[in-house]
Amino acid sequence: MAAVAGLYGLGDDSRHQRQRRQQAAAANADKTDKTPDGLSEPSLPKLSSQDEEGGAAHGFGGGHTHFEPIPHDHDFCERVVINVSGLRFETQLRTLNQFPDTLLGDPDRRLRYFDPLRNEYFFDRNRPSFDAILYYYQSGSGRLRRPVNVPLDVFSEEIKFYELGEQATNKF
Repeated sequence: MAAVAGLYGLGDDSRHQRQRRQQAAAANADKTDKTPDGLSEPSLPKLSSQDEEGGAAHGFGGGHTHFEPIPHDHDFCERVVINVSGLRFETQLRTLNQFPDTLLGDPDRRLRYFDPLRNEYFFDRNRPSFDAILYYYQSGSGRLRRPVNVPLDVFSEEIKFYELGEQATNKF
């Protein structure tokens, strides 16, 4: 049982080691590493093992490896699920936020389509068109190409619905 506790970081030694790593991480928080060209960049999280702290040698039997978590802005990489007539698409919030003047890019405008029970946005719209609509956001530059299996008038209506604007209408 002690071996299992050590594996999952539940033993007393692991708790003590974790505290030492946290103290060391706090002390090193402001340090930077130099790149080969002499520029400085923030330190990456360090891989630590018992070997670094004077413990057992790293390997299958004795030591365990621990990665320090990377702090980041959760809103920046938050996933968004968009359900278009039963077909689910997934993207990141930051992808949509690049185009704040559109339906999906504006949190207030897209809120009326949010289903809190399923934690997704639901649109009863043309599914084949949405591949191209989502790519508009994912391209980062607003590239838009009508799918060959979607009639021009249908695609035009989808562009208007998602409020991509006149420039998007003129691009395809």
